[in-house]
Amino acid sequence: MTEHLVVRGYEVIGVDRYNHDISDSVQIQELVHNARADEIYYLAAHHQSSEGKSDADTELLKQSYVVNVMALGYFLQAALKGKEGCGIFYASSSHVFSGGTMVPLNEESPKQPASIYALTKLAGMQLCEFYRTHYGLKASSGILFNHESPFRRPGFLSKQIAMAAARIAKEGEGELVVGNLDAVVDWGAAEDFVDAMHRVLQLKQGGDFIIATGIPHTVSDFARVAFEHVGLDHRKYVRVSPGKIGKRPTTLIGNPAKLMETTGWKATRAFHEMVASLVDFELARLGHQ
Repeated sequence: MTEHLVVRGYEVIGVDRYNHDISDSVQIQELVHNARADEIYYLAAHHQSSEGKSDADTELLKQSYVVNVMALGYFLQAALKGKEGCGIFYASSSHVFSGGTMVPLNEESPKQPASIYALTKLAGMQLCEFYRTHYGLKASSGILFNHESPFRRPGFLSKQIAMAAARIAKEGEGELVVGNLDAVVDWGAAEDFVDAMHRVLQLKQGGDFIIATGIPHTVSDFARVAFEHVGLDHRKYVRVSPGKIGKRPTTLIGNPAKLMETTGWKATRAFHEMVASLVDFELARLGHQ
């Protein structure tokens, strides 16, 4: 996001857990006021991997609510009191839907969150709608489907596949264990998604927007492209162990028609190109170790 904005002439103030406490409303109010912010991108999130503990964990509920809802509220309030015309973008998640079908989901599809993460993300969207409706604040929610970049943490499947393909190509042996090769995912490139976020905040009014490619691929597709990129057959190195999945996988495919019609956005990076770039990053990283 920073790179996307800087090349367009923006001055960007980054907020992370090391230099700001987003749970401190006074600190956030001062930050937004002093920056005279024109645009705010709220990308913070607290969530749990599919291999983590139960969503019933009270600490998970507490932290998810603080980050995904409460702190967002502080930024919304600060934007309301800040520079006239200030817009705020909230990064929500496709998990606010229940999924399970191959029918592309749009902004009006029923919301049925099945985790604490999804429940609090939906609450964040409702908070944006409240400020938009009652105060006229230009607050938008982007319902983000899977978007990949080299900055993914190792806990994510896309990162694990890219790392395994690069490592096995270099070492000549090894294996990758996944939970389900048949799971269907709507994967896009993070570069395209941040472009969508920026375009949304250039609109005169806020709203909810699906940000997705609308194109389904299986985990097997991802692994095949990643391993083929380094001249290997993924079937020789990828093993399935259903017990690796801690939660029931859902099929979530997005329909970005509203986003495309209102902003002119479209995905520019093809699936195979995006996967290959992830593997290239890991190859380069291993080459410097």
